[in-house]
Amino acid sequence: SILIMHIATDIVFMYTKFEQNAASSKSKDNVKMIKALSDYMMFLVAVRPTMLPGLKLRSLYEATEEALAKIWSKKESSRCSSRTRQKCLANILRCMENKKRGTRPDKSDNWRLGYRTRNWEPDYTTDLYNVSIVLSDGIKLADHLLQWLHGNCWVKFPECEYSYEAKFAQMFPKLREILNERPMSDHPDKWSQLLEHIFLEWVRLLINASVKCTRDSHAKQLSRGGELTTVVWILVEHAGVFRVDRQKR
Repeated sequence: SILIMHIATDIVFMYTKFEQNAASSKSKDNVKMIKALSDYMMFLVAVRPTMLPGLKLRSLYEATEEALAKIWSKKESSRCSSRTRQKCLANILRCMENKKRGTRPDKSDNWRLGYRTRNWEPDYTTDLYNVSIVLSDGIKLADHLLQWLHGNCWVKFPECEYSYEAKFAQMFPKLREILNERPMSDHPDKWSQLLEHIFLEWVRLLINASVKCTRDSHAKQLSRGGELTTVVWILVEHAGVFRVDRQKR
């Protein structure tokens, strides 16, 4: 969830420069907070994996990093009109995700190792999906958010669990709330609404990671200076002890 959400967040910010420049000071502050949370959670994935739940997280991160390196090495020689390497790579990934392939995935694909939905089969695959399901999911989630923001599009979440939409609904319930709403065309608050839900999703992931981290990991990290997740875990524990009312926060 962290890997997919980080990819989606970076892609959304990369393609919303106009909204960011025209945004209010509050929205600009929200962008900074979201970026800080996203980068911090990825720091934990890359440098402090013991502070996060999930035994396969590190190997999944390394597999995603390797997939990105291979994609870039193959595509960077082609002409790219983008000013930055990041934007160029983002364009390549989105282009690969838009290229549909066969109706069934190759059973030997390496991305299946360690991914919790390895038995799930999509209706179709894409060039990017065949390389990395994490990259594919991140780009697809970003496209859903951008389509909601820039167009009059919303996502219908089916009951069937074997679909992209159903999977996203389970993994990102806060984003489901906004993607499931029919947006008002050119509504001035669309950007601020999207930022609020992205922020809430990152806060939810931060709290879940803090609570599900083992106590031994929290204790060991305290001897090295501590982590934000440990502070969040302590706050959550005290909120439960003192029965803090969520409606009066």
